[in-house]
Amino acid sequence: MKFSVWLSSMLVGVILLPAAAQDAPVYDIPQIEGIVIDGDLSDWGEGGFRIDIFSDTDGRVQPVKDFDPKVRLGWDVRGLLLAATVSDDIAFEHPGDNEIWLRDALEIFVGDKKGGKQWWQANIASGMDPDFPKLHYWLFDRGKADYNEKLHIEAASRKIDGGYIVEVLLPWENLSATAAVGQEYGFQMYCTDHDKEGGAFGVQWFPARGTHVNSANMHRIRLAEEASPAVSISHGSGIDQEKIKA
Repeated sequence: MKFSVWLSSMLVGVILLPAAAQDAPVYDIPQIEGIVIDGDLSDWGEGGFRIDIFSDTDGRVQPVKDFDPKVRLGWDVRGLLLAATVSDDIAFEHPGDNEIWLRDALEIFVGDKKGGKQWWQANIASGMDPDFPKLHYWLFDRGKADYNEKLHIEAASRKIDGGYIVEVLLPWENLSATAAVGQEYGFQMYCTDHDKEGGAFGVQWFPARGTHVNSANMHRIRLAEEASPAVSISHGSGIDQEKIKA
């Protein structure tokens, strides 16, 4: 990687200057019709924009058999569509809604734009933990820094061999928005793995955390007819790293 590209990645991922928002990469999210939120991804076919690697802020990942989240994004008139397929060898989830993030969880942030004033958060536990066998979630309006009873999602999960699937509809209504080709939004996602022993390991797509207080810590996504190429390289702290295979 050239030094100038590496330095740019560091500036975006760490310093997060608001003026750089318009220069950040834009990822095209394809329109997909006929998606039913039931945890069965057969209706997705091969569709969706694929995020095939998540890393921590230092670019580190876990061995695939231990923890390997893969996500696809799409959209329709209802909202942003998300399908997460997560390899996870130990299910360990938190029963408390506002503490979901402490254990195995997905944390999703959607904003009116990268660095915008309207963004909200959905924390989701899949219900794969036999002690807490029901999907549950917690929603919070980050733009208002307060609970917003009007926020809502549609979510379903399904156990698979070696992990789980979570499928989510993130409604445009939560941003008082409507869908149109060319419309841009901000998006960030964290995935957390907790194996009881040794604590939690958290990864994210945009290479910085703190999105709950800084909406600049998001990627730009654009509603489109065709998807951008899949993301298969981590850029945490300017280090390109492929997924660990062992």
